[in-house]
Amino acid sequence: EWVQTNIFYNKDGFRDKDYSFKKPDGVFRILIIGDSQTFGHGIDHVEDTYPKKLESQLNAAAGSKKFEVLSFARPGWNSDSHLQYLYKKGLTYQPDLIMLSLYHNDILPPTFFDCDSTDLDLVDTSHFLHSVLNSSAIYNFLKFRINRGLEASGLKPNYIECRKGIYNSRGWDMQRLYLDAIIGTAKKNKIHFMMTVIPVLFRLSDDYPMRFAHEKLAGF
Repeated sequence: EWVQTNIFYNKDGFRDKDYSFKKPDGVFRILIIGDSQTFGHGIDHVEDTYPKKLESQLNAAAGSKKFEVLSFARPGWNSDSHLQYLYKKGLTYQPDLIMLSLYHNDILPPTFFDCDSTDLDLVDTSHFLHSVLNSSAIYNFLKFRINRGLEASGLKPNYIECRKGIYNSRGWDMQRLYLDAIIGTAKKNKIHFMMTVIPVLFRLSDDYPMRFAHEKLAGF
């Protein structure tokens, strides 16, 4: 319902306005590739998503220079999708900078990776009551608390544990190949490259549990 109410797509199927393939004179064009975080899932107005905020703030500070920030992001995308659409559509827009906006679930798990942090349902999803209960705030509160209790007691892995497992698996080896291909493409086409890593919004102090992943990506 939220998507139907708030989302419109441009000619390429992205949540952004249409841009010409040919870059206008005097414009510095940034192509951001990402997932639902960059898409702005849950943000009602496209101008409030961070790619559009970045575009407006750069233009406000740039004087005579003009910036365009194109959002190439879709919910559920992983690094294979980023690479695919960079070739399929992204390069045709003549970007000056490719910004890969990485979230930790963009790294694909290996085929036999068995860590699943998905919240367990209290009612079988095939049961007719499931759709009714799923719209109940009380049911969702109970489901949330029970799942956190299972994680605290070690009966179910949590999201951080599964992410750590992927960073120490063949999934990271594949991620390095995707990153190499994206960075190599940028260099070959004389395009600047930048990667920004979106944190897991959990304990953002000195004991932030995903710090090792940021350091690993920075080291790469």
